[in-house]
Amino acid sequence: MTFHVGLSGAGCRAATLQFVASLPSHITFTPTYEYYYVEKNPLAYEITNEPVEVFKGDDVEIPNRPGLGFELNEERLRKYIA
Repeated sequence: MTFHVGLSGAGCRAATLQFVASLPSHITFTPTYEYYYVEKNPLAYEITNEPVEVFKGDDVEIPNRPGLGFELNEERLRKYIA
């Protein structure tokens, strides 16, 4: 099973990581997280204080901060509010 985040913003990416992490380890498939196009969507990386996705080789770390694991930077977000 592959979770596609594509052009998604930070919230969708963080929620997907938390969902993948919640799956039991004994399931018969290997959940994977497909990561594309982050550079094309500033809402994926510009509006948070720290990156949602931190990679170590081919693996992505699951954020361990409260909530979805990221802190929104409201000042940076303002320029995208219409």
